[in-house]
Amino acid sequence: MMSNDGKVQPGAARFGNFINYYEFNSPQRRLEVFPDDLVSLLELDDGDGEAHVVCLDVGCNSGDMTLTLQDRLQRDGLTADFLAVDLDESQIGRASCRERV
Repeated sequence: MMSNDGKVQPGAARFGNFINYYEFNSPQRRLEVFPDDLVSLLELDDGDGEAHVVCLDVGCNSGDMTLTLQDRLQRDGLTADFLAVDLDESQIGRASCRERV
């Protein structure tokens, strides 16, 4: 991608995404800022004893953080469905290869 002065910026991507983003900012490291009792803080129990949440990940990149957060929530006993979107078709392609059914 070109900067305003016409120079090519290494690693820059059209939409702000770049392919190896998670190599230096891992989802596991990013989840460390979430509280250990995240699920209880959300107060999602509607009385039937089953908590369910739908999450929207805007700018999901290749989906690493989305899947890591989904794993964390499920491990903590929360059913979580995600809708993840990104402007960059190549990143959506990378995420789709890892899609869970």
